[in-house]
Amino acid sequence: MRRRFEVVTAAVAVCISVLVTPLSAQALVRPSTIDWLSQGIAAPLGSTLLGAAPSSTRLDLRVVLEPNNSGALAQFINDVSTPGNPLYRHFLSPAEFAQRFGATPSAIAFVRSELRSTGLTVSDVSPNNLVLRVTGSATQVAASFHTKLQRYRDISGEIATVATSRIGLASPIARYVAGISGLNGFEHPHATSAIANSATARPSLAGPTACTSASNAAAARHIYLPSQIAHAYGLDTAYANGFNGAGHSVAVVEFADYYRSDMTTYLNCFGLSNTIVDVVMNGGAGASTAADGGAEVELDLQQIASLAPGATIYNYMHPNDSNGFVDEFNQIANDYLADSVSVSWGLCEADISSAAQQPLLQQLAAQGQSVFVAAGDSGSSSCAYNATAGDPSVSYSAIVDDPSNSPWVTGIGGLSVTSISPLVQTVWNGGCGAPCGGGGGFSNVYGRPDWQVGPGVTLNNQRQVPDISVMGDPRTGMLAYFAGGWHGFGGTSIGAPILGAMAAVGAQACGMSNLGFLNPRLYQMAINGTGISDVTTGSNDIYGIGSYSATSGYDVASGLGSPNPATFLPALCGQAHTFSSSKTGTGVAATWTFNYFSSGTALVAGADSITIHGMVSGGLSTDAASYTINGVHPSSVSVSGADATLVLGSDIAPLAAVTVVTSGAINGFRAGSNVLEISDSNNSYTSFQAALTTSVVNAIASTVSASPGVGTTGATVRVTVRNSEQSTIAGISVSLRTPIGVGVIPTSRNVTDLQGVATFRIVTGNMGPVSVTAVAGGVSATPVSTTFISTWRSASTTVPSAVGTIVGVPASSTNCGTVSRTSKGALYSTISAVSSLLVTSKGVTRVPGVASDPDVIDNPAGGCFIVYVGKDAKVRLLAIANVRLVATVLNTATADKAAVASPGIAIANGRIYVANISTTGYLYVSVVNGSQLTRTNISVLNAVPKVTGTGYALAQSVTSTVEGPSIVLRVGKEISLFTYNITFGTWDGVDISGWARWTLGTNAAFIGNPTLGGGSKLAVYVRTSKFHLIELLPLTTSNGSWVTDDITATYATLTPQSDVVLFGTSARQLAVLVAGKVVVLIENGPPSETWIPVTVTLAGVKSLFAYGSGNLGATLGTKLATFSS
Repeated sequence: MRRRFEVVTAAVAVCISVLVTPLSAQALVRPSTIDWLSQGIAAPLGSTLLGAAPSSTRLDLRVVLEPNNSGALAQFINDVSTPGNPLYRHFLSPAEFAQRFGATPSAIAFVRSELRSTGLTVSDVSPNNLVLRVTGSATQVAASFHTKLQRYRDISGEIATVATSRIGLASPIARYVAGISGLNGFEHPHATSAIANSATARPSLAGPTACTSASNAAAARHIYLPSQIAHAYGLDTAYANGFNGAGHSVAVVEFADYYRSDMTTYLNCFGLSNTIVDVVMNGGAGASTAADGGAEVELDLQQIASLAPGATIYNYMHPNDSNGFVDEFNQIANDYLADSVSVSWGLCEADISSAAQQPLLQQLAAQGQSVFVAAGDSGSSSCAYNATAGDPSVSYSAIVDDPSNSPWVTGIGGLSVTSISPLVQTVWNGGCGAPCGGGGGFSNVYGRPDWQVGPGVTLNNQRQVPDISVMGDPRTGMLAYFAGGWHGFGGTSIGAPILGAMAAVGAQACGMSNLGFLNPRLYQMAINGTGISDVTTGSNDIYGIGSYSATSGYDVASGLGSPNPATFLPALCGQAHTFSSSKTGTGVAATWTFNYFSSGTALVAGADSITIHGMVSGGLSTDAASYTINGVHPSSVSVSGADATLVLGSDIAPLAAVTVVTSGAINGFRAGSNVLEISDSNNSYTSFQAALTTSVVNAIASTVSASPGVGTTGATVRVTVRNSEQSTIAGISVSLRTPIGVGVIPTSRNVTDLQGVATFRIVTGNMGPVSVTAVAGGVSATPVSTTFISTWRSASTTVPSAVGTIVGVPASSTNCGTVSRTSKGALYSTISAVSSLLVTSKGVTRVPGVASDPDVIDNPAGGCFIVYVGKDAKVRLLAIANVRLVATVLNTATADKAAVASPGIAIANGRIYVANISTTGYLYVSVVNGSQLTRTNISVLNAVPKVTGTGYALAQSVTSTVEGPSIVLRVGKEISLFTYNITFGTWDGVDISGWARWTLGTNAAFIGNPTLGGGSKLAVYVRTSKFHLIELLPLTTSNGSWVTDDITATYATLTPQSDVVLFGTSARQLAVLVAGKVVVLIENGPPSETWIPVTVTLAGVKSLFAYGSGNLGATLGTKLATFSS
């Protein structure tokens, strides 16, 4: 009978989930507050209120107690269900569960006493110390649980009592109660079976072992026989190897009786001899229910019997009422007879309060009893119960079925299987004469468990259903015998018993008592790509609400997919394994031994391989001699990261014992449980657990390189760490103690590598001896020393006296040499061939008179370009190549005459960019593109004020950056950066001074000419009026933010009296004049002190410039000096 409730309320009976140390009944004081366990229950639509429940009405309830330390219980279930965990499959017996996680005696006594004090009758607690049977009158129940009980008659004529208001208990009791059942008289779980109203033709396979009537019926209805279903999911391979579930058992949860004669006919037809034990609870469902719900019972029993012919089946039968699930789960857990449990009944999660079921489902998981639950047959609209579309009394919104929504069960979805070999399947949708399809979606009651992860899983806080899917479409379903005839059945109802039977056969094949709660392993298998066939087509949206479609990976239409017939059962078996390591310390080299069973498909020598998934990258050997597989070396080895793939040197049979040994493997760096895996060419994965202990440092040895240079990459310090066995230890943190002013830079991280060695650089700008002490694990090494020396060397060139003395700041390039302005108004180059084009031997200029310092840059095509301002206020570009000089005037208009300021030049994107300042104070840029010349007033374009005063130079302010050609300019006390936008052919300006003042203060003012660093690192270097050296860096290229580094704040004596010169190739270097000395800063230090200052002694320096390719130059009157290190 379909039940639909008017108000959808997510009934979550959760109060206090962490149980504190119980107090005695005498110590507890009853407060006045009430803890509400769940919402009230709405009456069925169309029902008639008959009034308050008469006080004489008797109610039969179950009060399920909160497990002792529920947090520890959840963790235990995760541990015993997760491959690789040391507790994996170390399940509890019912007695052990009751002692460890059942409610404490004091809690039980207190709850019983409090409930009895209200007049209720309370039974003794169940053997698991979780369930109390409570009976009483309507008046007593309403008062005890602070709710309103009313009676209704629904449209079918059934009269029942319903708790229509919130359900609660006094706070002292509520903390011990997980949930209550029995307060909804209309709660009747629904079967999830479906009978086909049409059939889908499919290819014929090998004839099943069935009687003639069954074979004929299956052929006529295009329904699968047991042998075909077994082939679809790999059970036939297990049968061939002698595994049929013998010695194992499956429990079925039922709420109806069945026809025993039907079962006799079915078993005789297929030659089956399974033992079926009926367990009748609370009087059972009654013989009359066989006509309605018996089909569900019989197809469950027949499916399991035919797919696990050796298994025993326990048929638990209970009246179809609101205590049914609680009573059956409770007794199955305490009987401890079944290895797995099949549940083909359920309700929309909005129509049931299932909190009382959860501790019992947790008990089943902790005891290793797998629970498989049908996800429902109403597609993504579980509350619709297959109703016709458009019924105003029905909710068609997306919602899932209960109890498949529980985090402690495996929810089974439904598929349409139109071919078995090859396996062709899609999400089941339709074929029942009424809307139907595989259930699935997002729970509004239970959160997403930790194990529910992997490709496709939505990372929200909702349990997602189903977990896995099998055939469910009645058009391609199973053949069953019911009410004296053969019928084709489908629904997710057939999925639960299929998985129950597979669990029985799989446990026997694995040599295990039972497989346990499978979900953590199933999701791990999906992540590893083994055992699961992804279903990527179809939808369970049977009402057109837009939810949900199958996709690649996990989806709530098909779950992870379906069992792969070749690898599913072997993947479950694959965890019967052991791992050992000759050494258990972290980070040491050891010999590992793996013992496990191979997958269900043979592996061939020379063609197939296994892969060891190790603990650390590079921790496995590349030498085949370091490995054996069943005593035979692999034919070849390839290593990638932490993985080593071994091509087999000998065959491995299906489900065979395998021993893999690898020597010289590096243990992981983390003490405790470490997970390893072995996979093979069949994508079968086996997980192992390595329990490691922390390695203790016993000895440290250090070495340091001799005579490092100040400001260079410094000295190399190598630190080797060993344990008491003198084995080197990888992954150990090492630190160095050094004097003040010495920077320490780890070459990677400050931990030892796979050889047990940590390598560092020590750097400084000071000459003299340095002592270093290495420390690791509380042990100090013997100090080692080295002496830093100056590696800076200088050379000088004398300018011919006929040319005159050097004026201003030179510029330099590889092809043009150092080009200087002379006191005679000419340009002079240190390369004679270039100089002869610029000036005569007597110092007479060959180019129009020079009024500014030059800038120079190499031409990528050969030769170079020189730019300067002439005495006629014109900017000239000199192209020199092949001992020829071509001059181009860049400004011809009177309005933009050039001021006597050094211009700057850069080359980018095949164009030449020349910046200069006009006599009117504007910044102009000339762009030379072949024969085309364009000239732009950037100041006017960006509304930037004119510059005033003298001393401007742009030689180090123009360069090519990652953003494009750029210019930096000081305008008064402000710094502006202009970048050429090639796409729009315009210059974009930004004031970066404001960002600097966030760090330096609002009164910060800048002086001199800023220097622009280009290439891969955009940076601006500038002085402040307080003689601080500042580095400005863009935080990102997207939002225009800049960060400020006050270098002088780190080095207080660094007070530059000159503009910054930028040079260097491998490491960026800066040079400034400080108190008449040259100070070089090398960007080669640790993150805390990036720049290393080095003082270079050279008397009489007038100016500094970047020399040649990455070196530093200086002017000394009539001499040019160069520095290098």
